[in-house]
Amino acid sequence: MRLMQHSSIALLVAAAACSGSPVQDRPIGTSATASAQVPLDKPYDELTPAQKSAVVSDYGKLRPGDEPPFPAAGLDPIVRQVRDLEQSRLAKGPAAMVVSVNARGEPTKVTVYRANAFPEMTQALAYVLMHTKYKPARCQGRPCEGEYLFSFDFSAR
Repeated sequence: MRLMQHSSIALLVAAAACSGSPVQDRPIGTSATASAQVPLDKPYDELTPAQKSAVVSDYGKLRPGDEPPFPAAGLDPIVRQVRDLEQSRLAKGPAAMVVSVNARGEPTKVTVYRANAFPEMTQALAYVLMHTKYKPARCQGRPCEGEYLFSFDFSAR
């Protein structure tokens, strides 16, 4: 089973879309960041209670029945595409982006908080995130809008 270090920031307020908008200095909101080993090949509903708890802990205090958005097919499809991008382009340094997800699990915008050193790479990463299906957030047990942070760190090879 492949695992990934999971990290997200909760209660984010997205302020600018990736396409042409200025890059934000940092996500706004609670920065209670937690990390845990999360399997790449599992959607949220197949995570263990401990793994779900680790993902939810990144979002501060959620009410019972509340869940964050999460990639519908798990993290593996995104990680594979990011690895392909990393191998096909010169990528250097970190990138952090927030995906706003509607109640149908569709991404509506990507906000760049930390751009990669190469603008083409930042654009490619945003494209991947905008073409990913997500499990919508749940608010009081019902699908609702939410945000998910992806952070990447590349080393030039």
